[in-house]
Amino acid sequence: MANFDLFNQEGEAPNPDTRRQRVMRTARSTGGVGGWCGVLFGLVFAGAGTGIILLACDVIGVEGKKNAPDWVIGAVGGVFALAGLWVIGLSIRSMIAQRRHRQMLLLHPEENWLADFAWDRQGAKGDTLKKAFGSFCMSLFLMIFLAPFNWWAFLSDDGPWPVKIGIGLLDLGLVAMIGGGVYYVLRWLKYGTSYVSFRTFPYFLGEEMPLVVGSTRPISNIRKRTFTIRCIEEKQETTRRKGKTQTQVVCYQLYAETQTEDLGDQWSTLETEKEVIFKLPAGDYETNLSGKEPRYWVFETHAETPGIDHAATFLIPVYAKATSEGLVFGGENDPNRSDS
Repeated sequence: MANFDLFNQEGEAPNPDTRRQRVMRTARSTGGVGGWCGVLFGLVFAGAGTGIILLACDVIGVEGKKNAPDWVIGAVGGVFALAGLWVIGLSIRSMIAQRRHRQMLLLHPEENWLADFAWDRQGAKGDTLKKAFGSFCMSLFLMIFLAPFNWWAFLSDDGPWPVKIGIGLLDLGLVAMIGGGVYYVLRWLKYGTSYVSFRTFPYFLGEEMPLVVGSTRPISNIRKRTFTIRCIEEKQETTRRKGKTQTQVVCYQLYAETQTEDLGDQWSTLETEKEVIFKLPAGDYETNLSGKEPRYWVFETHAETPGIDHAATFLIPVYAKATSEGLVFGGENDPNRSDS
């Protein structure tokens, strides 16, 4: 197993980025969706969608002539039903997580990381297949959503050219989304399941963080490889524009550090595992995945190879040490980050 420590190939310590900056990434939080209110809200949508589907199948009668083919009406109902089921699923998962959090806090009051998230003490697996599944699910939903608009634009006699162009562009986006899912599947076929092993559990702020990253199939002909740790915080931000209020979940990067191996054409050996060591910062960067506005650490690995590159992202358990006097952020009281 190869080893890669705190220093880059020139022997200099990496320069961490401690600026608080907005980043584009998929948020983990659902923006407040959850609880029984979420279940009831989802049931309304699912019920409406089911009714529209039954109408399309002539199970529910309607007076007069339908203004669209049955498959178009059924697609509209499918959009409502799927959206409702999605909200119901998120709400139930949220309630289960909250219940587990309360139970684990009672059982392990001094080890808040056990209640914060259902960690595997040994490590974590990559998300390549999860991303592929997510891409295909979103593609299916978008396909059903666009079906009525495609009928209107291309099959009926009422679709003007601006509508045809707009729907055509959305169809191209759908094709790109399906292509992304296929790419993730091909990456998995080439490298197998990526994983990271924890040397200790959990990792504490202000201390070293040794990780062993690998894949079930070897990586060969690596030209350049990067390892990055990031501390991400999610915030619910409300904006008001043209009299309308909109709330969205925004991701901010609080800390980042990257180690790089630039090997050119020198390395053509096979590799399945590599140890990487980071020095975690001191400061208020503790993981809090159970909160409404979560904060968490991710470890990202990327290897440039011929054809499809290897890449994976993992959640990492990084917490502050608990003492009788409270939390200790790596031995320092002041947060070690810049909000500029």
